[in-house]
Amino acid sequence: MAQDIRELVSLLLICVLVIAGLQWFLLRFTHWSVAIAATCFIAFVISFLYVSLKHAVPNGGSNGPDASEFVVPMLAMFISLLCGLFIVARLSHNYLPQKTFIFLLAAIAVFAAGRYVYQYVENVTFCQKIFTKSVIEVIKEPGQESLVREISFQNTSNGITVNVDPDAEKQTDLFIPRSANKIIFHGFSTRTDRMFSQDFPFDYSLCKESEGKRMGFCFWLRLKVTLPIKIVLHSGGNASLYIDNRLVKDYQLSDSDLSVRAKQQEQQY
Repeated sequence: MAQDIRELVSLLLICVLVIAGLQWFLLRFTHWSVAIAATCFIAFVISFLYVSLKHAVPNGGSNGPDASEFVVPMLAMFISLLCGLFIVARLSHNYLPQKTFIFLLAAIAVFAAGRYVYQYVENVTFCQKIFTKSVIEVIKEPGQESLVREISFQNTSNGITVNVDPDAEKQTDLFIPRSANKIIFHGFSTRTDRMFSQDFPFDYSLCKESEGKRMGFCFWLRLKVTLPIKIVLHSGGNASLYIDNRLVKDYQLSDSDLSVRAKQQEQQY
């Protein structure tokens, strides 16, 4: 391990010296604009190789990384090499114009801010499109131990699933998939001595989705909210679903049913 680290450090030092030598040569015998352009090109090549190797798979089975994944590595590499260029220029007394330094810093700051804003808007838009905010409360009958260990809401059209911990307190800031059409109970069967998973249809329209508060700086988007959801876990694994304190559905999760279901699943495999 120590030998590998020494070899890596040596390789990095050689790369730094080669790039610094090239920057000095361009500053000394050409124009500072050529040195900056070359620095930008080197940053692009290094970031391209880094991202490509990071996503490389055997036999070339990957479609390649998305173009947006090159932005951050290239920006970081360009800033690092640009700092090196200014150090080389300072040490070699080939000073760069002050306006150039200010312009490059301003351009980098504007680009970084624009990138952050774009990513923020993209994430908020995705959240508003895919999720809805709900108040979910899971209640266990006192003195009884439920077989259910986890509850999930799933939208089968896009595969988005959100898990709810039955042991947690009232969850007021939980986001579930919009148009969720399946509720899944995960637990442990005492008859089969194994974990089980049983799903049922979920009628999302009963949650009566409505407009909520504005989503941060994306003032043109509003958070989607639903009526409060309550799940009561009874002894033996049975459960009741309430929406806005109104009973909607009773789920039969008796231990005997789970035993039969587990055996059927085992036979399928």
